Amino acid sequence: MIRRSPTGSPREPKKEACPCTAKGEPCSRDINHATVQTETNDSRTIIYRRSPACEHMDLDNHNEIGRQSHPEPFSNPLTNRPENGVSDQGNPVVVGNSNDEEVETQYLQLARSSSTETSNFSELELSRGSSRFSGSFSRDCGSCKLLMQELNCEATKQFWREIDNEGPNDHQSCHVKFFKKFLERLKDAFPTEEGLKSKSTINLLKLLLDIDQKDPIAGIKLSDLKRITDLFGPIKNQDNRCALIFQLHLLIKRSLKTRDKDKRIKSSWFVGDMTREKAETCLLATDCKDKTYLVRISGTDGEDGNFALSVRHEDHCHHLKIQGDPKTALSESTYNAHLKFSGREFSSLPDVIDYVTHKQEIEIDTEEETGDCSTVMCLRVFSKSPLNGAMSGYEKTK
Repeated sequence: MIRRSPTGSPREPKKEACPCTAKGEPCSRDINHATVQTETNDSRTIIYRRSPACEHMDLDNHNEIGRQSHPEPFSNPLTNRPENGVSDQGNPVVVGNSNDEEVETQYLQLARSSSTETSNFSELELSRGSSRFSGSFSRDCGSCKLLMQELNCEATKQFWREIDNEGPNDHQSCHVKFFKKFLERLKDAFPTEEGLKSKSTINLLKLLLDIDQKDPIAGIKLSDLKRITDLFGPIKNQDNRCALIFQLHLLIKRSLKTRDKDKRIKSSWFVGDMTREKAETCLLATDCKDKTYLVRISGTDGEDGNFALSVRHEDHCHHLKIQGDPKTALSESTYNAHLKFSGREFSSLPDVIDYVTHKQEIEIDTEEETGDCSTVMCLRVFSKSPLNGAMSGYEKTK
């Protein structure tokens, strides 16, 4: 039997009072979740999912809290999506994608698995045209930003940005790019640079950048480029030449010296990266004579632009620091290395070694050095530099 009110209309069944109603707040039971729209703007789609802990919270107020918790969310562009481009469950659908159902299914799976302990709303990202979700992908990632801040030359920064933004690793293409693209960009920017026409200079550049000579798709790291610009000069126009390539080309020309036994063969006093221990092993070998020397990138201070002069004196090996100043050197319009050695300052590494060989006797004033002698002489170039092949125009062989 249906009871009627005094006015004659049927009475509605009595409902239980909801805690939200008592507080004057709308109850979530009256909300049609299928019609809840996603937060959107022109270039991103952000989906906020309610957690079970918020059953009776005011939805509008809670969405505002969610937005405050995520002021700069990660996002990907979703184009061609109409205003009402949502599914029956209220989830975004990418129009024109043949895998719409698959993408939505994966979204739901990700939404269910998202943790609700750290935030009442989970912020998710949907990639258009792809079935995978990524935390973030940027052409200017954290590593790239940090390296850009560490670079001491604005011209080098700008040059790096102008190289095609691609590399052997898709996830690192901002700070690891193809060496081939790097070299092409160099030749375009400095068409009259003599060093770029020299096979020896290109080989040396590859070795310093740790590039595999035989790999056609080798990558160049921004961190390695920073290191060699600190040591040898910037990628900057100087008298219509590239300062870095000019310094490397000059190093090859002035470091090659004739050997004692065969005057037709030349060896370079520059050996690139070499540890202190390795240098001692080379110079103290039985076939190496007294007063033989080599120049290497400092194994402990190379990142600061420092080199080391290692020389044999009788049965002992001395290591003398050649101190660099990259910040000062790279900040000047005309490149000057500002290398400090034996109480003097030099504009380039070859200038240091010319002074050493002409003066011959070099005072030892380094606190780390031990031994009875107070001076050393540099008469003979180390004949087995690992860079001899590269500097003579031949690729390095193993």
